Amino acid sequence: RTDLPVLIVRAGLDRPELNASIDRLAVLGISQNAPLTVLNHSFGYHAFEIRNDDAATRDVIDQTIDFVKRVLSPAYQTALRAGVLEATAAGFVLTGKAKEGAAIYARLVASRPDNPTLPLAYGEALLADSQFAAACGEFDKLRGKGLGPRDLGLPAARACAQKGDAEAAIAWLQSIPARFRPALQSDPAFASLRDRADFRALFPR
Repeated sequence: RTDLPVLIVRAGLDRPELNASIDRLAVLGISQNAPLTVLNHSFGYHAFEIRNDDAATRDVIDQTIDFVKRVLSPAYQTALRAGVLEATAAGFVLTGKAKEGAAIYARLVASRPDNPTLPLAYGEALLADSQFAAACGEFDKLRGKGLGPRDLGLPAARACAQKGDAEAAIAWLQSIPARFRPALQSDPAFASLRDRADFRALFPR
């Protein structure tokens, strides 16, 4: 759930089987972009709040109480409600449900037209859903909006290349600083461009 803050406190000296289950839960929550906080007491036993009478354990207890106070505060709850829809969209994209994520991002873009980060995320969701033409078009609208050249240029180049617009893809790749390009030479999204001289020129030996 992206609307429910959760704190997981892990006792590092607990039984391996139990900690493995906690680890799986934490990874699952983070992979879905849930508002999850993990606090690992690496040398705490099971029931450390009773068994480990030391400063580190008291600190874990203090952080737990602070977490409850913080996430129940009106300011935090207001921020959580304001961000939950975007967090949900990101969680969908992260877990391979890009179509659902793109649908939410489309609504967010329409409601917040002055935010350039939302259209970028929308384009990336379209790209992840293999809607290459739509993604290429969305990225093109973001030219000159102050986004980082790699943040915008790389997904835009991938979308346009897979749409079949080689010229647009090359232009986007040229906008990316040269120091970020070497790894792109073997990127499968650009397989159709590898025989082009202008693509090879992006990677001088």
